[in-house]
Amino acid sequence: MKPEAWRQKYPPAAWVYVCVCVCGISAFLRPGCDLIIEEADCSFKTNLVASILSNKPRKMVIKVFLATSSGSTAIKKKQQDVVGFLEALKVDYAELDIACNEQNRMWMRQNVPEEKKPANGIPLPPQIFNEDSYCGDYDTFFDAKEDNSVFAFLGLAPPPGSKQAQEEEEEEEQEEEELQQLEEEEEEEAEEEEEVE
Repeated sequence: MKPEAWRQKYPPAAWVYVCVCVCGISAFLRPGCDLIIEEADCSFKTNLVASILSNKPRKMVIKVFLATSSGSTAIKKKQQDVVGFLEALKVDYAELDIACNEQNRMWMRQNVPEEKKPANGIPLPPQIFNEDSYCGDYDTFFDAKEDNSVFAFLGLAPPPGSKQAQEEEEEEEQEEEELQQLEEEEEEEAEEEEEVE
């Protein structure tokens, strides 16, 4: 399908920009992970880009909106706490500066839910998103950290072998045992009813 047809079928707002190669090939992924190659003048390069991108599932990106030139020591400490904790957990994240980039500031302000904004309507950094989904501010991050539920807060699966993953496995096993016990009790009741009849 030619780029013009893709534009008509899938509006550019739905595209996720992936890369622009040296040869001028622009590659996009649309929701559903179909690869869109634009300006593909070289089939070898097109195939190369397509094979590289199609074999790698797209990772969710945690976005941390920060103010690098904030005069508030409280904000700086909160930002350092969030970033330091994400690094300690080895979570991939992107720092987006709202002090030097007006687009980042506007995007953050527009995408923080109204009920989460302070009385003056202007949310302060750090604000945390998983792609376009709002996770929370520093206070909700801190609560998740205290509850040992940061991965759930971020909308990510806990890494295998982590304490959180083990807790989830234990909960699932307990639920399965309870379900099995209920099924056995129901079978026993059904057998007793048959014997009575």
